[in-house]
Amino acid sequence: MNNEIKTSDNTAGSLRLIGFLILIIGIILLFISQVMEITVEPDYANIDVNVAQHLPEKVANIELIANKTNFTLLGGFLMIFGMQLSLVSNKIISEIKEQFKKPL
Repeated sequence: MNNEIKTSDNTAGSLRLIGFLILIIGIILLFISQVMEITVEPDYANIDVNVAQHLPEKVANIELIANKTNFTLLGGFLMIFGMQLSLVSNKIISEIKEQFKKPL
């Protein structure tokens, strides 16, 4: 049985392309997370007018803050992962192939 890994000659190029796409997606997610609105307008329907004048017009929503944090973390991780894949070279790919050719 042949244990050789079958890869194309342009494996590093494919990894670079996938890494570049993941990097772009991470940058887009990071940008979206930074422009997300985290405040909402409260409903002051049943409050006296004198009291409502001293209340804020917008308040921070904890769920929106959590969503912003999640998008920021996901965008950052995708950027790091995409950067690592896009910096792969042919030498690294050939070294990995050689490691798998060695018998245990």
